[in-house]
Amino acid sequence: MQKYETMYILQSQLEEEKIEELIEKFKSIVEREGGEVSNLDKWGKKKLAYEVNKQKEGFYVLMNYTAPSKACEELERSFRITDGVLRYLIVREEE
Repeated sequence: MQKYETMYILQSQLEEEKIEELIEKFKSIVEREGGEVSNLDKWGKKKLAYEVNKQKEGFYVLMNYTAPSKACEELERSFRITDGVLRYLIVREEE
């Protein structure tokens, strides 16, 4: 299993419950695929460097976890089809 770091940005106008629901959904995907989340850091609303889909702000979330590569594939698929996700980046950490 590899260590990964994922940063994703959710739409800032989403309700608090919806944001928490999406964060829990992405965390559970990692755990369901056999991974373990070691850190989940909610940065909150921040101004974007440039507009994305006519949005000027986003809700930033940083997640560190250890998981097999299939968990990252499933997580990426979920990011692509979920409304409310503006951007995401998955990076494998070096040992």
